[in-house]
Amino acid sequence: MRVFTSSKGNVLFSVVDHFVLYRRCSASAGNCRPVHVHADAGVSALPMPVMGSHDRAIAVYIHWPFCRQLCTYCNFNKYVRSVDEKFERHMAECILTDAASQLQAAGACQIYSVYFGGGTPSLCSPHTVDTITSGLRKLACFSASIEMTLEANPSSATDQKLKAFRDAGINRISLGVQALNDDALRLLNRDHTSEDSLRTIEQCRSIFPGASSIDFMFARPSQSLEEWNAELQCIIPLIDNHASLYELTVEPSTPLAKQIAAGHLKVPDSDAKADMYHSTVETLQSHGLYRYQVSNFAKPGCEARHNSSYWCGREYIGLGPGAHGRYRRRASRTGAADSSKCDVTRESPLHSDDIMASGAESGSALHWHHCVQTPEPTAWMDKVASCGSGAAKCSALCHPDLVDQVLISSLYTDAGLTHDIWNGLGCTASLHRIFKPLIEEHSSSSWKGRLLLDGRGLRLSPDTIAVADSVLPSLLLCLEKFRQQQPESCSPGS
Repeated sequence: MRVFTSSKGNVLFSVVDHFVLYRRCSASAGNCRPVHVHADAGVSALPMPVMGSHDRAIAVYIHWPFCRQLCTYCNFNKYVRSVDEKFERHMAECILTDAASQLQAAGACQIYSVYFGGGTPSLCSPHTVDTITSGLRKLACFSASIEMTLEANPSSATDQKLKAFRDAGINRISLGVQALNDDALRLLNRDHTSEDSLRTIEQCRSIFPGASSIDFMFARPSQSLEEWNAELQCIIPLIDNHASLYELTVEPSTPLAKQIAAGHLKVPDSDAKADMYHSTVETLQSHGLYRYQVSNFAKPGCEARHNSSYWCGREYIGLGPGAHGRYRRRASRTGAADSSKCDVTRESPLHSDDIMASGAESGSALHWHHCVQTPEPTAWMDKVASCGSGAAKCSALCHPDLVDQVLISSLYTDAGLTHDIWNGLGCTASLHRIFKPLIEEHSSSSWKGRLLLDGRGLRLSPDTIAVADSVLPSLLLCLEKFRQQQPESCSPGS
């Protein structure tokens, strides 16, 4: 069983058990920029670097794990801790030290997206954010259209602080509202009220015009379809150009899961959840916000570039306690991958002096790796101080696993797995060659029209995206069978 994780380290989905894909995955934010994307074009039309391009542009995720209190549903890496100026300064120094190690290891010369996730990044001081963004700018070039997103909670995002974040380089805000019902907010142990949310939404739209996103969740305990539809009507006028609306996932071992197991709370059944989701899609799309990913909606041209890098298989580094990264590292001077530093069974910080400084040398192939940061903040900072990196482990990501990850995550987007994305993975066999027999086999079954394969690529029909877990296992099995029969056709091309 393969299990995949997000940049925050939370499990995204298990191929065998269930697909719970990017529940909020750093809580997307949308930003209108001078890019004209037709709704049918989707995520793949966003102006991001293609895998395999020579400019080696990369996305950066920064995890700020501190919260005032813990939400009952959250299983992210977070800590209830008050941090002072000295601690923040040390955190910023460690983030930049680790960034230097990872950017050099990846051979990346340009950053096209920076995302501050958490935790609650809006608890961080604007001065610390400015220190980090300014430091990153010294380590790599910023693209002209760089996205700089910061997650915020209504309780810690004051008007003055939002303006200071903007002055520190942040150009997009992702606001975690979750509900407009105070009883629901208390049940989820959120530290704000609906009145706080309404005030902060207005401030965000004023300070970051066209560049604020809001998060809401449905299928909350005891919530009915009628209640959600009424809330949706209140949400619509609040949306700027982007919103993330996702089903509440009951994560194991969370306080919410324990309350449900004890019979104190009851969540809507699967039919009610499906009705809420379909109502969400229909309502938002009728107001000009198209669904470009299963839980993300935007006006054309306002899609989140950062999270799209996850879904489309692009490279990103993870900085901060518990963050994950997926990127290509240069081979060692012997021409082999630096496997001694990438053993999944042992702790192994990155050592940039073991990485080739230039791809021009003979045998300097790039190899995909998955790097995981030490989760506890103090232990992470100690590791950075002693090793130059806070990585707990950095393991080689074999080509089949990478392809499976991209296949699954991309099919939760409206664009699906495009030919450009597939070719960027280095597969020599075409999508038609691998998957056309499967589609023809099911042409007369209930599958008909669910799976589309054409000049754009491989994608699910709009109605199928919501139930992708019913189709994806068959696709993965089809791909695995093809690999076994023709292994040379599924290996990276020369």
